[in-house]
Amino acid sequence: MVSVTQSSLLDDSWKILFDHLQTGTYAIATNNIYSAFPDTINITYPVVVIEPPRVSSRIVGMNGSIRHNDVVLNVSVYHNSAENLKTLADDVIHQVINGRSVLHTAGLFNVEIGDTDYDWWREGQKKVHVCNIPVKCSREGAQS
Repeated sequence: MVSVTQSSLLDDSWKILFDHLQTGTYAIATNNIYSAFPDTINITYPVVVIEPPRVSSRIVGMNGSIRHNDVVLNVSVYHNSAENLKTLADDVIHQVINGRSVLHTAGLFNVEIGDTDYDWWREGQKKVHVCNIPVKCSREGAQS
């Protein structure tokens, strides 16, 4: 049994996905990966934002000590053209799907891609195209 805190669950889940998309065999085509959209005028597109995870827990064991933690890491891809946005979003999806065994080994189980929302615009920036990719997974452990 592994004991994890809510904070470490959030931080570790985000870092596992960040490391997976930033480096190694399954790195995506950009280094511009953030945990929050950079608040600056001079943004170089493309930008990939991995939002802080949302976690919900449910008891799996009969004694209540083991919890199954459902994690959703929303990945937003920003680009300045719809075509380039689709290409990068497809790259993110492809690398997550192909790297499921790597993510599993790192601690993210049952990885799946949720319904993808392609090509909406960031309010006030009509030339910036956006795609949301929810990455759903689970982590096991007892929360303390």
